[in-house]
Amino acid sequence: MFVKLAHVSMHFWLHSNKELFSKVYRIIIKEIHSYCKTKALAYGIKDPKSGAISFTQLAGSALNLNPHLHILFCDGVFSGINQNGAETFRFRNLEAITDKEVEKLLLEISSKVLKLLKKHDYLNHEGEMVNHPLSDSLFRDHESLAMATSSSIVGRIAY
Repeated sequence: MFVKLAHVSMHFWLHSNKELFSKVYRIIIKEIHSYCKTKALAYGIKDPKSGAISFTQLAGSALNLNPHLHILFCDGVFSGINQNGAETFRFRNLEAITDKEVEKLLLEISSKVLKLLKKHDYLNHEGEMVNHPLSDSLFRDHESLAMATSSSIVGRIAY
């Protein structure tokens, strides 16, 4: 599954504001975990636990700034079972995610990210971009760093 927030401003905001990046990351992970749990419960699996590995990549193949996530989720869940008086976990496969389920999941993630961006004044209530959203002090205190970051994201030379 691949989720890309395509707007250039979003790339800059995610790179220049670690708190925002962390909140968007948590939304994505939480929604995918929720999808796995809901699907497992529908199959009658009790107390399902999904598993994932993720990492943040800050650059694209041309070494331009392109903050994005790589997330690998298990195609199933773990469920606890009592075996000889001890609780152990067993992996239970789930059916592959369908295109319709991907669409629904992306809509949920997008909706929650947009709500977050509006709540923190990155977007106004109509969903239009705010010209100067908050960024980490490093980017506020060093205008040249912000300019170089913006240029790298759009594939231009800064100076």
